[in-house]
Amino acid sequence: MFNYSIPDNSLSGKIILVTDAIQEIGYTASIAYAKYGATVIILGNDLEKLEVLYDEIVHCGYPEPVIHHIDFLNCKQQDYQEVANSINTNFGVLNGLLLTNEYLAELRPILQTPEQQWLSSFQLNVHSCFFMCKHLLAVMRKSNNASIILNSHDVSKGRAYWGAYSATKAAIESLMYTLADEEDGISSVRVNCINPGAVRTKLRAQAYPLEDPLSLATAEDIMPTYMYLMGDDSIDTSGKIINAQHKNHGS
Repeated sequence: MFNYSIPDNSLSGKIILVTDAIQEIGYTASIAYAKYGATVIILGNDLEKLEVLYDEIVHCGYPEPVIHHIDFLNCKQQDYQEVANSINTNFGVLNGLLLTNEYLAELRPILQTPEQQWLSSFQLNVHSCFFMCKHLLAVMRKSNNASIILNSHDVSKGRAYWGAYSATKAAIESLMYTLADEEDGISSVRVNCINPGAVRTKLRAQAYPLEDPLSLATAEDIMPTYMYLMGDDSIDTSGKIINAQHKNHGS
């Protein structure tokens, strides 16, 4: 696992937005960020699950989170802008953005991949991340130390039957490198990818139904990586792919 000792109150006073906060990694990260002092804005398409997460954070005595309901599969440009406007009006700054949106279509050869599955893969895995970055970058530039984290995966180089998912992860890595290079020297915004590795999630079970889930790391196990890249200790780290289940700080 990534070796990082998390300082107490390391995210105190920070405003952090987490997308797809109702899924395992986003859910766990939201709680972890709140535990260490951040006010977390939780996004997702299931209001009831967002309210469960809200209640858990409040019950623990952490800073009160903010719920923003959004359906990334069907949202419009104005929906992204409304998120940005709300953050700018209520907080005036955004210190962190964790993009955990993930969609895995049925694994098929390219020639047998339905058009809608390909389009949905890019809408959820790539386009939503791009538009979130585009609309939130201005308010993130107001921070003295801002971090954008995107989820990568080791299939980004392509593998048979993983066509749509692989293509989206390759696109995410390219988006990360591009944003990191563009922000270098003109703002405090740093941009990195995390490769979570094999984690006990519904998406992993969908891809590997015969795998023993108890043999896999949990979302809690990989949180040190997400804490490191969101906190001030990674202020000089940008344009990197970090392996959550590896001791080194980058690749």
